[in-house]
Amino acid sequence: MRIVFWGARGSIPCCHKGVIRYGGNTSCVEIRTRNNDLIILDCGTGLRSLGVELMQARAVDTAVLEKTVEFIVEEHVRVLAAHKQDALRALNGTQPFKGEAHIFLTHYHWDHIQGFPFFVPAYIPEFEFHIYGMLKADHRLRNVIGEQMGKTYFPVMFDRMGAKMHFNEIIEDTVVIEDTVVKSRYLNHPQGCLGYRITSGEMSVVYATDTEHYEDRLDQNLLELAEDADVLIYDSMYTPEEYQKKKNWGHSTWEEGVRIAREAGVRKLILFHHDPEHDDDFIDRIGRDVREQFPNVMAAYEGLVITDFPDEPTQIEDAEEDKTSPLLMPSFQLVDSALHIDCGASFLSLLNPGAKTAIDRLPQRTASKIVFKVDKVKSASGRGLTALADVIQHAAGQNIPTGIEGASPEIIHKLKIARFHHITKIE
Repeated sequence: MRIVFWGARGSIPCCHKGVIRYGGNTSCVEIRTRNNDLIILDCGTGLRSLGVELMQARAVDTAVLEKTVEFIVEEHVRVLAAHKQDALRALNGTQPFKGEAHIFLTHYHWDHIQGFPFFVPAYIPEFEFHIYGMLKADHRLRNVIGEQMGKTYFPVMFDRMGAKMHFNEIIEDTVVIEDTVVKSRYLNHPQGCLGYRITSGEMSVVYATDTEHYEDRLDQNLLELAEDADVLIYDSMYTPEEYQKKKNWGHSTWEEGVRIAREAGVRKLILFHHDPEHDDDFIDRIGRDVREQFPNVMAAYEGLVITDFPDEPTQIEDAEEDKTSPLLMPSFQLVDSALHIDCGASFLSLLNPGAKTAIDRLPQRTASKIVFKVDKVKSASGRGLTALADVIQHAAGQNIPTGIEGASPEIIHKLKIARFHHITKIE
């Protein structure tokens, strides 16, 4: 596994002589696996430079590029022209970018998505991107990405991007990419955030940016992710003194990072998401303070590369996914003018087109509301919850109110994380 940091700053990019060594771009980390799969963690402003690097590893006609990307391509064309003779060179000592990547977003605050409109590979038809992000039933992933490129915010519409894009909404899921496993858990941050554990070969890397520690206990979700990890990339935005004035802002301290690293048995701690007010010298001082308590620590900087060459392939365990066939049809029953939809053992039953068809066939005013019965559902993946959100959204388009009944505490927890209470009633 090879880890490259393209942006390590938090909240807002900064550019002045005091941030030359650690950089001013916001969160973006590249991971290249032993199978040459490309995983991108967050799309902060650091993504732009990663895009330039990826383009250098592909033979793309610069004339076509100019026509496709228009206003943001001038600098990139100059860079490509300088490398035209060796455009197919291996990227930073690895195999060339194979034109497909998996992007995992922790959350949708500006500093984690604002680099995407400037990501040149997204404009190239021959490329393909799988984008993963936390399901928000009231604000879907594709809309999050597309709306920041609306007429108010950006001169080029999202639909002008030529690459193939697949949107995957997840909630504490496990995703398998060839011989790599990506596990997600919910972290403590305003509007929610996902932390990721990426395991490839014998190496595990945990990416826990934008999380605030609990003062009375360690975060169990974070401990689960970080257990025996080789690398923990942790939100160390504040010093312990600064945190006292910024509680509930959604960020943590290096001191808490040390606690987590020690408790979980982490081998290397990476301080990340630096405060834009912290210059290079300030971060140096933080690093020295941390090193007294946890020697194997580094402060992330733009261009930092961490490489490991595992001998053994990853041991793939079963992903946390519903096993029920998505073609299983939910049952329908009209009770006191309310249409009851029994989802059965899995929300995946709602992937059956018959669910939406049944709603469309309801005679006008036959059903005063739709009730989703979920008492038999024991676990739910992001894919299943996405199906539920789609059907609820479809019912809303028919002006039919909805509700969810019979959910277990575990399911209610996931429904709340995914903000279903903003679009339906949960009983």
